Amino acid sequence: MRKSNGALFWDRLVRYPPILCRLLARVPRGRPLTDVEIADRGGLSALQVQAIGNQTDWTGIDLPTARRFMVGCDTDLSHRPTVIRIYSYLRNEAKNPANRFVYLRKAPNWTAYYRPLLTRFHQHLLRKDDHGS
Repeated sequence: MRKSNGALFWDRLVRYPPILCRLLARVPRGRPLTDVEIADRGGLSALQVQAIGNQTDWTGIDLPTARRFMVGCDTDLSHRPTVIRIYSYLRNEAKNPANRFVYLRKAPNWTAYYRPLLTRFHQHLLRKDDHGS
């Protein structure tokens, strides 16, 4: 039986946690977006963006806030073309590890902000794999 679009959306929420959406937030083919830029785009505060962007799942985030965060990051998981873009980027990244999040590594705040965020995301993936999720 084929999944409905609703079921696909909920699967996407599991597959693409807030921390990944935050890591993927950037100017098209350019630099990463700042928390303030994401906040302005999504109608959130920069503090909300920081708090949500550190989470490894969507638990405790209400749907309107999650939507604003995703819109701010340009990672709206209910929008099929956006999901295809994200999937393609992650698939290509897996094929060529040297290109992994290069735009983050070039950012001035790589060491203080993005590297710890990326490390947290990778640790989340390892725990997820260990638990067979």
